Amino acid sequence: MKYFKNIVAGFCVSFAGAIPFGYLNLIASKIFATNGGEALFAFVMGVVIIEMIIIYASLHAAQWFIAQKKFLTATKVFSVIFLAALSVWFFMKTSEGPTNEIPLIAGNFFWAGLLLSAINFLQIPFWCGWSVVLLNKNRISTGTTNSLLFVTAAGAGTVAAMLLFALLFQWALVQFTLSAYIINKSMAIVFWY
Repeated sequence: MKYFKNIVAGFCVSFAGAIPFGYLNLIASKIFATNGGEALFAFVMGVVIIEMIIIYASLHAAQWFIAQKKFLTATKVFSVIFLAALSVWFFMKTSEGPTNEIPLIAGNFFWAGLLLSAINFLQIPFWCGWSVVLLNKNRISTGTTNSLLFVTAAGAGTVAAMLLFALLFQWALVQFTLSAYIINKSMAIVFWY
């Protein structure tokens, strides 16, 4: 039973954190729409590997990370700049006409997942905060086995959420016959806000 709570907490927090609109989900959806399920899975695996490293580190260093106010502020500022840059890029892509490829990602889906997850600094405060809350409320236990189960379940939650998001997004594309122009505009607006 003591292992079960780590598995449930890891999966649920990760699934809930990964399901909303975000640049990784939108890029995963675009990969699925243009390159299929195998490419999507490679991208998601790259994303999850980095996330699991961050989760493990934050689980064991959450209190230290939270005490580093300047570090957390810098990660938030960098994340805002990065998302604004993505927004500008997608606005510029809409003026060039429809495209089926994201140049950075073309053919390198696993490595793109690693890179884009590594520069997603918003996950550091997210996982530090959740680690502190879950540990303080005794919702999870530490120790090697418990930590690994938590991290593995969190990785599974992210995989499930990203795959579900991509499938639902693809379904919406088919149902509502959205054009590449509308998708790029929507992605630009999401990143801007």
